Amino acid sequence: MMTPALWRELDDAINRLEALLPGQDPDRKCVGHWTVHDTAAHLLDGLRLHADILRGTPSPVDLDAPDDYATKGIAACTGMSLTEIGAEIGGSWRSFRDEAESHPENDELPWHSGKPIGAHTLIALAVAEVVLHGFDIHSAAGSVYRPSDALAAAVLLAVVPVAALLQPEAQVPRVELRLRRHGSVFLHRANGRLIVGTQRWAGPPDCVLIIEPLAALMFSYGRYGLARAMLTGLPLAYGLRPWTALSLRRMRPTT
Repeated sequence: MMTPALWRELDDAINRLEALLPGQDPDRKCVGHWTVHDTAAHLLDGLRLHADILRGTPSPVDLDAPDDYATKGIAACTGMSLTEIGAEIGGSWRSFRDEAESHPENDELPWHSGKPIGAHTLIALAVAEVVLHGFDIHSAAGSVYRPSDALAAAVLLAVVPVAALLQPEAQVPRVELRLRRHGSVFLHRANGRLIVGTQRWAGPPDCVLIIEPLAALMFSYGRYGLARAMLTGLPLAYGLRPWTALSLRRMRPTT
């Protein structure tokens, strides 16, 4: 759940990003094959998209070809300077936040490929874009951006259940992901389908993974390598098959 403190933290993150972008090289490599300009453009497009879905507009994204939509969104910003994109990100963030704060979290909304999704999860997916792509841009600029553990946990606990929509046939053992000081989420299979939620299953777990929230978020989205996640996350895994904790890396939407 997004609290007033987390919204304030995100406002500050957006303000920092808006101030950082004008001085950057738009062609500097940022994340994957994207440049700083590409990444900022994608973030802008994502904020607009999620605000529209909150307003009830069905998502135009096809889950079988999500990169096609991302490419079109980046291309739409061709010719815009980073200063212009930064200003648009600021305005789009404020518009998204207004929609998010006024929206009942238990509403069901039309997500990608027509799949229904709760407003709470949709909001967390948009926040994940801010956190992760903000991290990408700051890293490319040689700047430091460290979201709080509380924000990382709120995002991760809300988006992990999306795995049940994206990968219902995934072969996932009974895993509890326990974020230190910030709650747990449980994954298991029932009737041939992946189930993700806050209710624990009966019987012993295959794995309980206890880890710091920020390291868990950054590792699951590929921003931290295994060594950095181990050093900063201080993970502890136990159960019948503790090595199955690594299966969690497959359980996140791409961004």
